[in-house]
Amino acid sequence: MSASAQGSTLFSRLAQRPQWLVVVVLLLLLFAGTVGYLLHGGNGAVGGDAALPSTVPLPAHPTLTRAEHFVVDQTFNWYYSVPTMDDETISAFYRTQLPRHGWQCVMAMKSLNSTLYGKQFTASSIYITAFNHGTKLQLYTAGGDYGAYLLEDDVPDDAVALKISLEPAQDATCPGTPTP
Repeated sequence: MSASAQGSTLFSRLAQRPQWLVVVVLLLLLFAGTVGYLLHGGNGAVGGDAALPSTVPLPAHPTLTRAEHFVVDQTFNWYYSVPTMDDETISAFYRTQLPRHGWQCVMAMKSLNSTLYGKQFTASSIYITAFNHGTKLQLYTAGGDYGAYLLEDDVPDDAVALKISLEPAQDATCPGTPTP
């Protein structure tokens, strides 16, 4: 049988497939796409589907680089570049300002070097957590290569990266505090 005869035979067999099979395949593709969206969330670009709440203060002159919303775990992330500040100054700002905005259990931890997924980062970074009415806040701030990793973009020499993450808190009590 010639190649053109084989091609036309294959085409004729495909054309004879029941139409319900096409519908089933399309439904499976739609289902797979929906599951993928729900598992990985709808990542929004800058100006995503939620603005940073007014209870979360920002240092002077931040530049929003991107925002994300993860549907399944209800996590919102905002990424900023903050000029003319270092991570110590931002840490002091948040340790002072968060309690003034109703946040409790404000805790900060500094690291000088980090390894993440096997990659060594040499810049210092600060991690801050706080709770406010069933919401957990996590702040990450860093300069250098770790700051660039956080932003997924370069960080100017005189700036630091700031990631703000909000998620529902199952237990919004302060660690080490007895529950009533």
